[in-house]
Amino acid sequence: METKTENISAKQAAGKRKKLWEIHSGFHCSVLGTCLKNAGLRTLARKKVFNLSGKRSDFEIHTALVKSSATRSNATRALHKLLDDKFHAAVSRFSKLKTDEEVENLWNQYVQNGMVPAAYWAVMTHPTVSDELISEIYGEVHMLSHGLFSKGQSERALIEDLRDKADTLSEVIKSERETYRDEKKRLEGEIAELRLQLQQNQQKDEEKELLRKEVAGLKNDLEESAIMLRVKDLEKDRKSLLAENQELKSHLQSMRIQAEENLELFELADRNVVELNDKYSRLNAERGELQKEISSLEKALLTRMIDNGVTQNCEECNSEDCPGPDLCGKTVLYVGGHHKMVPHYRQMIEKYGGRFSHHDGGKEVSRAMLPKLLSNADVVLCPVDCVSHYACLCVKQICKRYQKPYVMMRSSGLSSLAKGLQEAVQ
Repeated sequence: METKTENISAKQAAGKRKKLWEIHSGFHCSVLGTCLKNAGLRTLARKKVFNLSGKRSDFEIHTALVKSSATRSNATRALHKLLDDKFHAAVSRFSKLKTDEEVENLWNQYVQNGMVPAAYWAVMTHPTVSDELISEIYGEVHMLSHGLFSKGQSERALIEDLRDKADTLSEVIKSERETYRDEKKRLEGEIAELRLQLQQNQQKDEEKELLRKEVAGLKNDLEESAIMLRVKDLEKDRKSLLAENQELKSHLQSMRIQAEENLELFELADRNVVELNDKYSRLNAERGELQKEISSLEKALLTRMIDNGVTQNCEECNSEDCPGPDLCGKTVLYVGGHHKMVPHYRQMIEKYGGRFSHHDGGKEVSRAMLPKLLSNADVVLCPVDCVSHYACLCVKQICKRYQKPYVMMRSSGLSSLAKGLQEAVQ
């Protein structure tokens, strides 16, 4: 190990980037889980150099790659080259930086732009970045993976909202189609009626022309007043018919324009439905991918924490009298935390050989029960980021009064719980 560390340090001093197998083994799971999606894992499994069966689950493929990453081999060289090619632009930018401050500033820019995988690979293989900055960035990536679940919940709510809107729009379009059909049928009837009226008007025009000629003949033959009055009446009728005919033509033109506008509205609504359906399908596919990645990361994290948590502090360890790995049957009270994480808290504490007890800090469980639970507990764990001020103060006072061991954890995550249990059993 010392020789390997000296070789890495020499490479760093020479400004050479670290290889995948030169990265600390504790970071391999995070690097591969962040930089390779499930589809990428399936692609790698089909390559001969990795010698992985395509029948394995995503988790099994991920685990096999993590285990092999600690040693230099044809597979790890191929995997390193694949990640270098995939994130070539980010590696090139980060390689030009020399100080931790420059690396951290560029890292923050990539995170804000949603380019975490590329920046993470570039930082982890950077030749001069310090262990402290690597640990800090590793912690940020770890917490970002927890945030994916809440993001998936928000996206699921958005998808449901879009589905409701799509259903409503479908109903509106259906109603608009029926209205359009009825309006079209009505307009066709009006057009047919107008055509008939137009034909009648044409006949009237012909009749008027005949009458005009007749009047002209009568004017030439007779100058009597009765005939002149008849001519005036006919002229008045003609003007009235011409005005009525013009009005009907204007009405017909207006109906045609309205029909064209209704048709354009129908086509626009139809295009909107197609766009909403495409967007829904896209969001649904992205939600499925995010859910798979969250599940894979959470399982890998929990398994790793539980496996690393087993120590040999118990005097009766590996005997029939030992009830568990470390806690030896002690009652562990967890005060606060997230409700959805309670089953995971219980699982981890029971894996350590303890008996799990929980109080939510007064959200739903009565505050009056907390002192009683504290008096019955052997060890008390309390995350300061997810607990009421009252519960936090009560834990400190009662545990100090009765000299009970307690740990005030920085967060309600599983990693903090694992560290708290390690501190409690030592």
